[in-house]
Amino acid sequence: MALEPAVVAVGSTNPIKVEPVRLLLARVFPKASVITVNAPSGIPEQPLGLEQMRLGARNRAAGALSALLAQAVPASAAIRWGVGLEGGVDFADDGAWLTGAVAVVTSDKRSSLAWSPRIALPPRVAAELRAGGELGPLMDQLTGVLDSKTKQGAIGYLTAGLAPRSLSWEIAFACALAPFLHPDLYP
Repeated sequence: MALEPAVVAVGSTNPIKVEPVRLLLARVFPKASVITVNAPSGIPEQPLGLEQMRLGARNRAAGALSALLAQAVPASAAIRWGVGLEGGVDFADDGAWLTGAVAVVTSDKRSSLAWSPRIALPPRVAAELRAGGELGPLMDQLTGVLDSKTKQGAIGYLTAGLAPRSLSWEIAFACALAPFLHPDLYP
């Protein structure tokens, strides 16, 4: 039996992160309502390394859930969730890899973490990131698209639209849902 949420707070107002969550929840938990919360990540603007991404996603999920729980909701209300999504860059294997973490935390003390697909960034972009650059503005400059991270993102550009950023988040959120779709398999 799935653990259906009543309300889900997404710790972002970026539509490229929020819409995949809305889309999947509408498919698996159609009664759940979704709100957005500008939850802080507590990490640098340009997350570097898997640990920063994991921490940023968890902080955003916890902040979104806290904001949701602070709202006037009857004590008998069903389960509420916070969802955090945090993209970033991981330097490994002499390259720079773009990926992201999705965290889910619930009012009944359950949690989940999953990862988006991972793609190698071009060497030129990797070098600029190592020098302290931020991926969003670097990709804006490379693509000529203003605020590209709210559109197809780096992954969308690099795959010529085959894997837009929203799809990357959709896959990661789908994976984060597994413990809630099959709670009997996840203690």
